[in-house]
Amino acid sequence: MNSRKNPESDSFDKVEAELPAKQDTSLSPGISSLGDNIQNDLSESELRTERDTQEVLRKILSLTLEKIPLEEKLDSVLELLFNIPWFALERKGSVFLCDENSNTLRLVAKKYLAPILKDKCANVAFGNCLCGKAAASKTLIFHNHVNKDHETRFEGMPDHGHYCQPIISAKGLVGVLNLYVSAGHTPKPIEAPFLNSVADTLAGLIELDKAKMAQQRLITLLDATPDLVTITDREGKFHYCNNGAKHILGETHDTEHQSVSGLYPNAVARLLLDVAYPYAMEEGVWEDEIILSRPDGSKVPVSQLVIAHRNEPGGEVAYFSTVARDISDRKMAEIAAQTAELRERNFANTLINSMPGIFFLIDENGRLMRWNSNFEHALGYAGNQLHKMTLLQLVRDEDCSKIEKFRIDTRATGTSSVEVNLFKRDASCIPFFINGMRLDGSETDVSIIATGIDISYRCHLEKELREHATIDVMTGAFNRRKMEEEIKNEIQKQVRNPTPLSLAMFDIDFFKRVNDTHGHDVGDILLKQITALTRKQLRNNDILARWGGEEFMILSSVTTLDGMKILAERVRRAIEQFHLDLVGNVTVSMGIGEYHADENQTSLLKRIDDALYLAKKSGRNRIVISEYTSE
Repeated sequence: MNSRKNPESDSFDKVEAELPAKQDTSLSPGISSLGDNIQNDLSESELRTERDTQEVLRKILSLTLEKIPLEEKLDSVLELLFNIPWFALERKGSVFLCDENSNTLRLVAKKYLAPILKDKCANVAFGNCLCGKAAASKTLIFHNHVNKDHETRFEGMPDHGHYCQPIISAKGLVGVLNLYVSAGHTPKPIEAPFLNSVADTLAGLIELDKAKMAQQRLITLLDATPDLVTITDREGKFHYCNNGAKHILGETHDTEHQSVSGLYPNAVARLLLDVAYPYAMEEGVWEDEIILSRPDGSKVPVSQLVIAHRNEPGGEVAYFSTVARDISDRKMAEIAAQTAELRERNFANTLINSMPGIFFLIDENGRLMRWNSNFEHALGYAGNQLHKMTLLQLVRDEDCSKIEKFRIDTRATGTSSVEVNLFKRDASCIPFFINGMRLDGSETDVSIIATGIDISYRCHLEKELREHATIDVMTGAFNRRKMEEEIKNEIQKQVRNPTPLSLAMFDIDFFKRVNDTHGHDVGDILLKQITALTRKQLRNNDILARWGGEEFMILSSVTTLDGMKILAERVRRAIEQFHLDLVGNVTVSMGIGEYHADENQTSLLKRIDDALYLAKKSGRNRIVISEYTSE
């Protein structure tokens, strides 16, 4: 869908040059007849070139779905480019990717290159030869002869030309596409914009491959932790189990094709299905300590955490993740603490210092009375520095109330737990999950014994999973995946309760020119400013998402087409009046439409996309309405 909107293409420039002088045609009913005139003016050759272009971009995009290595995908891209009828390329080319650890390009895909070049060009420094210069400048480089810039040569190398196109994503430079042309090649006006579109599509393909590799690394990390980590659906069927889970539940189990009822002891399964899952659905998280059975019959006490995950805030629960940690050592510490109450202090000290987590005793006033060596090491204190300090002195002001509640609950019920950040001596913080137990008896000056585990990794993992699932990192708006889910949910609601539903898609005019002129850093600032401006114009029930590149989507539930006209115009005017240093004023082109009960999500999005495309072709900085018409 994005491949259609290239306002810099040769055919589009020709059409735009033949349009009458710009006038305010926003929401004009004559838009469709103007589009017909433009279409009639296009020559058959231009239409054929446009079709070939779109077909190549579509095929490149479809490679993202192929389960083949990235190198094979890039080889296929080169073959597609070689076979474009109107682009007189030689059947030689390559694709370089940026090395993440240095300013060098790494040769990944190569087709029909001279064997000597595979070694000479295996690694190219930024600024070296044509490909390195394209990487350093982040601009397209073209030469139709071998010249001084072509620094990598070999004996007998024939004269030729090159297109060296940088591949740039929202995160920065990804790589360089290197194509050969015959010596003396005269470029067509469409070639450079086309290569830019190819590079944009390649950037998405490569970044998606990197994301899949990152996901695999996450799985590897989960498999490396000794904790039990599982993912189940609402009915308790397993979809993922890490190595820690298989170690506790049994290697012989085909865990990812079983359910909670078949894998856990009956009492534990009933606790999870009847208590933990319903509680987590209401409160978000359920925590408790349970006993699991290993295949050899031995019992394992664990601290179990069940988290309910929703597709959207306030939506239905989609799946549950479970984290369980073997707390055998902590249970031993609790026994040791009870022994300490009987004044067996030497034994207790030996035991608590061998524990993997922190251990401490506080009196009824919250003053530290005893602690293990891990407590000192984790927080960076020497023993004499902790003497007579209170637990409140080790937490932030906003956590003081949590500590006080933890002490009150522990004294009242016998046991309690809390998640809290403890200050290190250097003023940094570590998140801990702390369990406390009351010690009864008037003969001791200790009222609470507590153990804690560092949950930094868990907190980081939970935050990363939540953010990556729905948020566009660049702008902070929802990402495309989240918006597609929102549109799907709103359409499904129409079956039960038909209400107006409208969409608006807008595109920043001449955004590529901003990147080319001022650099991608300025382009990124512009994207963030546009996001902030748009949010100020939206209502509480409106949803904004970055659809891709410089495209944005607005979803307005319970909103008619007339209401969307007003909202869209408010957004358009706010952006038109905005001034950014270096860039100046910018405008956007918009397509809007209202959902009709006879259409599906795909057809609705296509209508809005077509309207946006027409707005771009009709002069930009305007809104085009997509009226529903039955086939």
